[in-house]
Amino acid sequence: LLVTPALLKILKPQLRRGSVHPLVISAPSLIMLVLVVGSFYYVRDLGEEKRYSSTAEYGSQIAAEIRWQLREAHFALKAMQGLYYSSDHITSEEFDRFSRHLQLTMPGLQALEWAPKITGDQRAEVEARMRRQGFPNFEFIHRTPNGELIAAEPRSVYFPILYVYPYEANKRAHGLDIHQLSYRRDEILDAIQNNLTVFSSPMRLVQGGQDFSYIVFTPVYHLDHLTADQASNGGKQKSAGMNEVLGLVQVVVRFRDIVDQI
Repeated sequence: LLVTPALLKILKPQLRRGSVHPLVISAPSLIMLVLVVGSFYYVRDLGEEKRYSSTAEYGSQIAAEIRWQLREAHFALKAMQGLYYSSDHITSEEFDRFSRHLQLTMPGLQALEWAPKITGDQRAEVEARMRRQGFPNFEFIHRTPNGELIAAEPRSVYFPILYVYPYEANKRAHGLDIHQLSYRRDEILDAIQNNLTVFSSPMRLVQGGQDFSYIVFTPVYHLDHLTADQASNGGKQKSAGMNEVLGLVQVVVRFRDIVDQI
């Protein structure tokens, strides 16, 4: 709690202008970040070698690491967007090879994920295809309010995590319909409509564990929509909807990884 005023003062200019544009950061996310990181880790490290002469110095270190992680996440998302704009079809093996290289250069990323838009009519076909590709138990899944993972209910549209790297550490999230998550639905719709890169609220992931993580994601559109829209709008993309979006690319970063870099 002691570090809160210093950290907010340091981050205030960045929040107002956005260190990465376009980037949406909600105030509750930063408040939770301060409470979790500022109080718990600061108190925990009082008796260890990671000791700082003032709370302002500690807050400055955290703020700098956050900005660095955001830049890395934004770079990774732009690279993943480019991958999907370069080909009409990306296989899981191609996604893994591409993501492996990104994670080697940016080890702070816990997971890299592709969540395509799938209609209700396409669901059975997509689930069957993934099972044939080596995931025999694959299905679209839903997270209940108490954290249980169950088969997703019938819907008109899904955004399931179809590809995730590295797989073993994140396999519980495989098939998760992120559009179904009530605490993310508005963020996802806003990102799609306005072509935004969004920094999510802090959350505990379905992968398990007690650490909080944040997710940074951005939409991928049908290429013909981007080309036509930018040509008719001076190079700027107009608002979009569900018909124009192909899916979402997203990366996951743990709070603990941010602090451990300091």
